[in-house]
Amino acid sequence: MPDNYNRVTVEIGGQRLALRTSNDPDYVVFLANYVDEKIRALAEKNPRLSISQLALLAAINLADEIHNPKPRAAEKEANS
Repeated sequence: MPDNYNRVTVEIGGQRLALRTSNDPDYVVFLANYVDEKIRALAEKNPRLSISQLALLAAINLADEIHNPKPRAAEKEANS
């Protein structure tokens, strides 16, 4: 069986991660950059948190983005 996987190295939260994926490498880099941006934003607001704490907080926030039926932009407008 041929190896249909791509190898991609990304950096998230200052940590290098070598991935093996069947996804498009550019898409994986896009995802990694998105997560990295979330972690960096959290780190700016919470400089005392460790990278693992930031990663967990980012994971919760990303899960909320996926599962919250109310878009964040609409929520901000309602609060204005």
